[in-house]
Amino acid sequence: MATYSAEPIVPEILQSMLQDNWQNYGGKVPLPQVVSVNVDEEDQYKYNFQGKDHVFVQVDPIGEQATARDTYRYWDIDFNTTIHLYTMSSRQRLYDLKSEIRRITIYKMHDTTTNGYQLVRYKGFTELPSTQKVWRGIIRVAFESNRVYYAIEA
Repeated sequence: MATYSAEPIVPEILQSMLQDNWQNYGGKVPLPQVVSVNVDEEDQYKYNFQGKDHVFVQVDPIGEQATARDTYRYWDIDFNTTIHLYTMSSRQRLYDLKSEIRRITIYKMHDTTTNGYQLVRYKGFTELPSTQKVWRGIIRVAFESNRVYYAIEA
């Protein structure tokens, strides 16, 4: 008889990771509003950016990639996410948010106890064109596990 094991919901894991490990550096980089939902860009602009910076954690369009190894019992799993940053404060604040998120993901890189994956990989940052006096950017983060065993049952 197979046992149930809940599938990790990566955007929620990443949201918790950011909230639990954020350092505001004496109020210089306060914790933004961290939201783990899949909303498109137009929906993100419905949020009020004047009160607080916002971070939207989403599944990347690539999503999960699985590569079979050997006899198809072992798999390499990559789960790709994007973090959308929005701030009305300044371009410097955008880069400060990026720096803190990079610090957290590198700090938690090998913490398998909280995320269920072998590796959290910071993959990069892209600053997007500013519109409506909102500075924005995207961070890419991947959760990876290699040689994961999946028993094949009938």
